[in-house]
Amino acid sequence: SHTDALSAEAVSCARRLGDRGSLAYTLLARIHCLSGPDLLDERRTLVDEVLALTAGRGELAVNAYLWQLGDALQTGRMTEVEASRQMLVRTVHELRQSSDLWLIPAVESQHALLAGRLEDAERAAQEMLAESTRNANAEQTSSALLFLIRREQGRHGELAAGLQALAYQYPAVAVWRAALAMLYAATGDAERARAVIAG
Repeated sequence: SHTDALSAEAVSCARRLGDRGSLAYTLLARIHCLSGPDLLDERRTLVDEVLALTAGRGELAVNAYLWQLGDALQTGRMTEVEASRQMLVRTVHELRQSSDLWLIPAVESQHALLAGRLEDAERAAQEMLAESTRNANAEQTSSALLFLIRREQGRHGELAAGLQALAYQYPAVAVWRAALAMLYAATGDAERARAVIAG
């Protein structure tokens, strides 16, 4: 795609310039173009390079740790999940930027959910929304975590209105339509589920 070609060109330019900060920034942009499951190895290589360029510190490193954590979760590498979680929390604490603080309860909620501690997971997910500087990413991540928690509790039907609002508010984010269709299907409303999938 055009975006893919531009991101590759930006990385090449940054490598020629030899500026570590610019290279780390363009590598992160490149990683976004390599988000598919078949590109995991290439993505991991770039994430490792970003962390090396930043010495694992700063805002760019936070983003790299998020990618690292997500990929480790999807591939079931639980030792790496824990290591990435700890490094992410440490880096956010070191940055002391209010705009990133929501990431700490986010990974705490995720950690508790994986351990089956649903009350702790819910408390941390709700804490994300209490941050005065919360942003759209925080709200969407909290909603995603609450959906998973409610599903484990057998209460995901309670989230229909919220998912409808998210699907309407973020039409380009396909995961909300998918979650809404799954919710309708799980609660026996196949007609609505098909309508959501059909768009």
